[in-house]
Amino acid sequence: MARLPLQGSKMNKIKFGTTVEVATPDRIKELRSKNPESIRSTGEAIDYLTAMFTGLTPRVAEAMDKACQKELQLTAQEMRRLSFDGSEELSVAELERDYDQFLRLHEHFSLYYMDLAENEPRDMRRIDLADNDFAVVPSSWILLGDGESSESFSQVSVVEICGGAKHGAPHFAFLHNGEYNEEDVLDLAIQKWPPLFDLAHDPCVGRWNSKSAKSCVYNGVPVICFHELQDASFYEGRGLDAPCGAAVHRCQQ
Repeated sequence: MARLPLQGSKMNKIKFGTTVEVATPDRIKELRSKNPESIRSTGEAIDYLTAMFTGLTPRVAEAMDKACQKELQLTAQEMRRLSFDGSEELSVAELERDYDQFLRLHEHFSLYYMDLAENEPRDMRRIDLADNDFAVVPSSWILLGDGESSESFSQVSVVEICGGAKHGAPHFAFLHNGEYNEEDVLDLAIQKWPPLFDLAHDPCVGRWNSKSAKSCVYNGVPVICFHELQDASFYEGRGLDAPCGAAVHRCQQ
């Protein structure tokens, strides 16, 4: 617990005691060795890290996060080209270490601008569909596939990671005509958001489709959900607001 500031020349200093992981002292020692002139004590190491990674403006956080996401995508591509039969174990381990570090940085930086965006008025986009129908979805949702050929499709579905908020998982919208392959959709989504790779290949992460007769059950473990976007008339007839304002608007004949 923080105490009152000390007197005299140390007015801006406080005593701050806590418990840390076993590896933390070695990490702080490493940091001090990298910058011995500025970081001369454990307290100065903590000051350095908090100044570096907290209080970020949305612009800075988003710029850093986008750089991390780009590297995550490149690292995931490199990992897919390697063999996991043990013949390239050292290379795999090194890439996994890189991926883990980029992922942790992505998760941290996204905290400083994604929540802010969620509290702002929702910006929507229109997607033209076949037969003069159209869908309206949040602009923040990632549209998979070739959006320019959208008028050849009649339906829209959405991939939502139930329990994915802590991962900063976005929503993915994709177009189809009633049938699609979930794995193909996820491959496209991973290209747009590489952290999905781990979730999609984690045997503990569930899958659910709105076409299923069973309800989606969230028990603390993320679930990759495929939702079909409902017609606007579905909500209007029940006096409900469309979730996230997203719906398909059918042309009245």
